[in-house]
Amino acid sequence: MVYVYERIKSLLKQNLKLKVNLDVELHGDLSEIAFGALELIDEGYSYNEVAAVAEEYCEVAGRKFDQLEFTDKLIDELIRSRFQFTVKATFDTKIAFNEVRECWNTWRLGESIDELEFNESLRSYGILIPGQNTLKKTTIPARRGVLKHRIGGAHIAILADCSGSMKKYDKWIYCRDAVLMLIGFALKYRYDVCLSIFTDYNVWCHEWTSNYYELARKFVKRYNPNKMNFHSYTSITSSLHWLSCIGKINMTTYLISDMEVEEIRDIDRDLLLKLVNYKPRIVFFLINSNISSLDKLAEKFSNAGLSDIASYWVNPRNAERLRDKVIKEVCGKQCN
Repeated sequence: MVYVYERIKSLLKQNLKLKVNLDVELHGDLSEIAFGALELIDEGYSYNEVAAVAEEYCEVAGRKFDQLEFTDKLIDELIRSRFQFTVKATFDTKIAFNEVRECWNTWRLGESIDELEFNESLRSYGILIPGQNTLKKTTIPARRGVLKHRIGGAHIAILADCSGSMKKYDKWIYCRDAVLMLIGFALKYRYDVCLSIFTDYNVWCHEWTSNYYELARKFVKRYNPNKMNFHSYTSITSSLHWLSCIGKINMTTYLISDMEVEEIRDIDRDLLLKLVNYKPRIVFFLINSNISSLDKLAEKFSNAGLSDIASYWVNPRNAERLRDKVIKEVCGKQCN
């Protein structure tokens, strides 16, 4: 808004020959610029469009624009926003892990306006309805309790499809967000997490870690189907082999993919039998046009002896619903 105001002032001076005095000081803090740029990207603008505007803003503000630095800040804001969204959602479940915790509550009319978290409310919901989706922060005592195994155990493994087909309907964008949300979920409860990006081979993987931000940054920089081999296709075999070598007892494995029935048939049964030894919980997020694929996938794992299975189907034409499915999975459970 400040940028637009400055441009209007410039036009007034040039075209109308008016003397305009505005008490507005522009600055070029890239973190704040990246914050705004991410919101524009979330609204549908391309990276190139927002980068061009950010560069022009820096020029007006009298600062040299560094695109590498801008991209780096944008990644930071992407991770922060997806982590923060998960924090708000997981707080709603009232699951405790510390003696005292800061959580989100509803800001209502009549309360101090200073308590209203305007930016977070707007970022989360897009439109504000006072008393319904307006947020404030509060601190409450934490209840003691042990999380049920089905919430996610103490170890989370994430397998993310990066094949060429994920480009259609921007499925990969929502898969990326879902992975970041799951890493944020692991951060909130201090669960170890490991991660694999796969196509028809294991593109990149990271063994168990509790360095969540480092993992998220590495993932964002590597996860992009546009950078994969032209003929890449979906096969989870390589990721399953990797996971069967590093797995942990009672881990929860989140698989996000758009695999079709014929690709499900090719899953190596011997690898699934190896996973049985870890007594894992398996959670599928399947984004494809045939909901029967979800049943086929669950059946394939079940026949190998994996009994703790949850599955979610997402229509690729509404791929953004994937984030809702992740929220439902990580926030729809209760403590013992």
